[in-house]
Amino acid sequence: MATSEKSQEQIFADAPEGKPRRHKVHRNRVKMMADVLEAARNGALKTHIMYSSNLSYTNLTELLNFLIENGLLREECDVRGRTASMTKFYVTTDKGYQFLAQFKQLHNLLNDSDKILTEAFEY
Repeated sequence: MATSEKSQEQIFADAPEGKPRRHKVHRNRVKMMADVLEAARNGALKTHIMYSSNLSYTNLTELLNFLIENGLLREECDVRGRTASMTKFYVTTDKGYQFLAQFKQLHNLLNDSDKILTEAFEY
């Protein structure tokens, strides 16, 4: 029997302590974009963005390229360290800030809607 076909009793029986198993919720691409733009607000190195947005190097590189191509992020170079090597860092653009503001507005709207629906259907 497939998971989607299991009865509620079977789901609870299979789970530890009678609690239903929760599926891992994955972020969508828009949320990942918002995380990267948020991390780069004041300028950030690639590794800082990678760790703060919790993305793999490959996914981050692809997303950085997309954000730069669409004008939401810009790449800058700076001379840092004793060896005076060029270091790339990333900064959120004005368009990126607009994206973040609209993303947060939509996120808040959806959370408010979810609360209203939850309260409406509670007995």
